Amino acid sequence: MDTNVFYSAANKKVSIEDLRKKFGTIFLSPISIFEVLASVNENNFTEMKAVAEELMRSDLILPDANEYLIAAWGLINQTLGTAEKSHEELEKFMKCNSFPEFENEAKKINEFRNLSEKSFLEITEAAKETIIPNYLSKRTKGKMAQLTKRQNSQYSQRMFHPSSVVRVLFETYKKALSQLGLLKIDFKNTNINREQIELAAERIEFYVLIAIGYMAYNLDHAPNHNDLADREMFVYLNNKRRFLTSDGKWIEIAKALGLELLIINPL
Repeated sequence: MDTNVFYSAANKKVSIEDLRKKFGTIFLSPISIFEVLASVNENNFTEMKAVAEELMRSDLILPDANEYLIAAWGLINQTLGTAEKSHEELEKFMKCNSFPEFENEAKKINEFRNLSEKSFLEITEAAKETIIPNYLSKRTKGKMAQLTKRQNSQYSQRMFHPSSVVRVLFETYKKALSQLGLLKIDFKNTNINREQIELAAERIEFYVLIAIGYMAYNLDHAPNHNDLADREMFVYLNNKRRFLTSDGKWIEIAKALGLELLIINPL
């Protein structure tokens, strides 16, 4: 479930209990915990405590997106404990009675978020340069690359070409390897076989589609720094697990991909 729905619950626009009755088990991603804790400051401490209380009403915390990707590629045979660590961070915040008690932690989390989002925007913009000629030079002048309908269609078709889908799939493999390297964890041989590829493609099929759909959407939209956390949420999406969000952008992308039965606005 998208973090914005938990905000709506805190503002009494919807209740977690009603969502549970309608959609079943409410899963919580560590991404939502991270987003909420990174947003805590002196002025909104009480408000963020209310949002955190709604997070606590979830039924199950999932592994973080990176651990999920690593598992999807079958690189390790162990859990990394990211769900438990995230829950501990949330409980730590809930025990705080004032912002000064959490200030140092909030600063560290926010600094990491800013670096991650800056890198995400740079990578997203650079990827568009490979699709739209002279895109970055136009962006540096404060302009969007103006595309005709024909150009938009042409570039979108190129994105969804099977070779592009395969490239994005293998980008997730490289990302999984990178994360294991950062964590200094021993893992299996990096030579992958056909069975691993087919299994990963099945497990993160929708994540790959959303990543491509997001790029197609951004052909005539500027990427937003908040999109990183939102996009990573889709790693959990499958035919049995729907994603609830009130963000119109993701609803629009879902419709374009034929995923409107899996990505739903619950409000």
